[in-house]
Amino acid sequence: MPGTGGDTLFADMCAAYDALDGAMKDFLSARKAVHDLEVSRRRAGGPPMTAQQRAAAPPVEHPVVRTHPDTGRKILYISRHVSHLAGLPRDESDALLERLMSHATQERFVFRHRRGTRDVVLWDNRCTMRCATHYDPGAERRVIYRTVVKGDVPV
Repeated sequence: MPGTGGDTLFADMCAAYDALDGAMKDFLSARKAVHDLEVSRRRAGGPPMTAQQRAAAPPVEHPVVRTHPDTGRKILYISRHVSHLAGLPRDESDALLERLMSHATQERFVFRHRRGTRDVVLWDNRCTMRCATHYDPGAERRVIYRTVVKGDVPV
């Protein structure tokens, strides 16, 4: 692990949804978000996708509010992978997404994990949003082994 940075931040998207006011919950209930890996990579400073990669991972629409299949809790299902909200003018969509991201990443919804040697961390991707804090990849390594369990379709 890097000497500084490289922590992982996990946002509780159930708690973020619960804290929204009723009018916003109603407004978001029928909305769809366009999840786009190309946009996500661009935001992270990564290289553009090849045509083959784009064909294998095209943009997809998911509900902005999904229901956890095991707990029945509502989840604010957004992240930096979302390019826009379907059916809204782009400027309105961008402003709303920024507002929702700022809401969901408030300190009260976020757990910070400083990884140590041999740590094992499990999370439910259906109801968390995560990111790494900045570190210098040119000076230090951050090695992580990841296993993914195939999930369900958001509803």
